[in-house]
Amino acid sequence: MAKHQIQNWLEEIDTEISDYDLSDVEDLEQLLENNTDVLENNDFLENIFDGTDQIFENVFANPEVDDSEIDQNLLDEEPCCSTQSKPKKVIHFVTPDIDWQSCLPNPPTEEYTPLQYFKFFFSDEMFDLIHLETNKYAIQKNASTAKISYSEIQQYVGILVFIGVVKMPATRLYWSNNCRYNKIVDVMSRNRFSTISRYFHVEDNTTAKGPSSVNYDKLHKVRPLLNILQSNMHDIPPEEKHSVDEQMIAFKGRSHLKQYFLPEPGLMYDFEIYQRKGTCPETGLGFSGDIVMALTSELPKGKNFKVYFDNWFSSLQLSVALKERQIFCIGRGSYDFKVETENNISLVRWFDRKSINFLSTYTSVEPLGTCKRWSISDKKFIEVQRPHVVEEYNKFMGGVDLADMLLELYRIDIRSNKWYMRIIFWVIGVCIVNGWLLYRRHLKQRKEKLKMSLLEFQTNIAAALCEVTVTRKRG
Repeated sequence: MAKHQIQNWLEEIDTEISDYDLSDVEDLEQLLENNTDVLENNDFLENIFDGTDQIFENVFANPEVDDSEIDQNLLDEEPCCSTQSKPKKVIHFVTPDIDWQSCLPNPPTEEYTPLQYFKFFFSDEMFDLIHLETNKYAIQKNASTAKISYSEIQQYVGILVFIGVVKMPATRLYWSNNCRYNKIVDVMSRNRFSTISRYFHVEDNTTAKGPSSVNYDKLHKVRPLLNILQSNMHDIPPEEKHSVDEQMIAFKGRSHLKQYFLPEPGLMYDFEIYQRKGTCPETGLGFSGDIVMALTSELPKGKNFKVYFDNWFSSLQLSVALKERQIFCIGRGSYDFKVETENNISLVRWFDRKSINFLSTYTSVEPLGTCKRWSISDKKFIEVQRPHVVEEYNKFMGGVDLADMLLELYRIDIRSNKWYMRIIFWVIGVCIVNGWLLYRRHLKQRKEKLKMSLLEFQTNIAAALCEVTVTRKRG
């Protein structure tokens, strides 16, 4: 018998079940056949459906479980909020106190320049590091005559920023007669640009550990620069809501590296670059859970921050671990839901175009909203019910996608056989986008309109770094 059939029949029963042997099929059928009123002592109902909670736990503990592996009888049940069936006994989600216990500092009274915003993230310490290690590497390669100055390092980065805006098929074309771009040519000769590119370094090769060494870091070529960037990101006061997702760095060579980010609405607050084992400290929550715990480790505890992530990261164990630090989370018709009562975690299944699971520690189904979906039978858009957890997820989960889109607009795209140079180009792009988003945040706090687009912001940074004061001939 289907579970939902038994459940519906039991609602019509009004007989002491102790007179029947429920393990006997004939007794069970006789019980259901001879009774028509509502059963009051239906303790065995929970025994029949005691697998329901475990099913939901298995789904969220292992997001890769296929829907076909889930008890189909459970899916055949009427939605718990359907008006076509009698209400079931439902454990309601208890909404906790989720008010944010922090606030953003007041915006600066004076207006910062785009270069100043850029240097909040790509700081002078990073320029110092590049200047030191690039010259050190040139000496190691017996190219002591290079003698690259600090201002040349700044100009080199400024040219890279210009190249992100003004695209050409090959780097040498910026210095060619037919495609000459004066804002680059007047700052640095092609040969000098090639020399700096050849010796560009951010790590001392003489102290680098080999692959056979203990605690070998696959990112040692860029680790010093990444550490400074992360420290600068942590100095920026975080907003209330963050999303966790992955992003790829464009590279045509062979590399297993990818990034996981914790951005606010677009502004990146932290990141981890995947390097297989050793990407982040192990917490016993599995690899995906370890990433979320690492990315949220710098969020102040006890302040009711909210974090959003998709089903690859979601698990009950992770939700409990975040809740212990007072960080609430949402991890990704008709609908059904359950409440894990011990930790007050809501598990919501929404039947949209396909079955989608959500896990939340701060909201659940109510307040119930609506959204429009195309009806094949009616051949028009109709309104369907949408749980509040779905609305919250859709509203705040797109931070990584926004950051990715902004980075792609004016991405530095120079061919290089050195994989770490792609990460350095990405670092420069992140610092530009983060600077612009911080600039937008300050304007919003001061209730001022946007004065500068990302394009204007980036070209302003490039011009300031290049500091074109002397006109040069093409070389």
